[in-house]
Amino acid sequence: MNQQPPRTAAQETVTHVTANYRPRAVDLYHWLKIREFVVKAVVDSKPHDGDEARRRLTLLAQLVDWVVYEAGFEMTRRTVFDLDIMSEFLDRQTDWTPKVKKMFRGKLKTMGRALNSEWPDDLPEETSYTSAWHPTPYTDQEVRTIRNWAKGQRTALNRNKAQVFLALTLGAGLYTHEIVLLRVRDIQIDEEGVLLHVRGRSAREVPVLAEHEAILIELVQNVDPDDYAFAPGRTNRSSSVVQAFIQGTNRDEGIHPNPRRLRATWLVRHLSNGVPVAALCRAAGLTNLRAYEKWLRTLPEMDDAEFRHLVRRSSRVPGTWGAEN
Repeated sequence: MNQQPPRTAAQETVTHVTANYRPRAVDLYHWLKIREFVVKAVVDSKPHDGDEARRRLTLLAQLVDWVVYEAGFEMTRRTVFDLDIMSEFLDRQTDWTPKVKKMFRGKLKTMGRALNSEWPDDLPEETSYTSAWHPTPYTDQEVRTIRNWAKGQRTALNRNKAQVFLALTLGAGLYTHEIVLLRVRDIQIDEEGVLLHVRGRSAREVPVLAEHEAILIELVQNVDPDDYAFAPGRTNRSSSVVQAFIQGTNRDEGIHPNPRRLRATWLVRHLSNGVPVAALCRAAGLTNLRAYEKWLRTLPEMDDAEFRHLVRRSSRVPGTWGAEN
């Protein structure tokens, strides 16, 4: 009879914690549905003691609850431990300080590296919350290269997918999971242009940049309203759909379009063009632009005439600031 090696005290503690854990911040019904996945993932990530296991359980339970019941994705390790998914989850925690987000980000990275076989090997080390989770916007030259990538696909189907992808990222700043879940019926066309109705917890309306409207108008005219806007006809709801498409395209110039960098480019472009912060936060589904402060400091300076014109017309409704009638 083979004897099992004795468990260490740390292992016993991890076992006890994972067997008895019950999150406070997750609905009980949701927890019963996601518990097995969460516990197995934490155990497989090999926490060094029971306290660390409890911290990972607390964080992962909230993440999986959000992924499944808010974002509407399937419960797989490739989806849950996707960098873009985890990034948005942390964005949504407006009550968490940057220091807390940095700590939790580190734990998610540790688990993602251990549990997601597609975890990026070249993810840079960061010294602050905003560095790698809100990546560098593309330069004008890089944007031109990405546009050429979309136009240069070898098949009409891939050209269409690439242009829709750019319309939803560079033209509207959607997160990857929002791209995947957007349906044709969520695209509104009227005399003001094209408006996206984003569903879910961050439900909002996003006006599309005029230069990206044509491909979406064509989509609405030719595709069933119940189909997904990106890659119509599919049944897969996983965020991996986007990365799988990008990886399968021809990229002769070595470009690898990144949805998160495209979203950052969209945000910074609007800031550069003078879009008010309140309006941009509304379109982006954010409560503030704290994560993009670095780029606020690099916006181009306006000349004196533009400065005076912008400030002079800043009253939302003319004559409402105590002016005499």
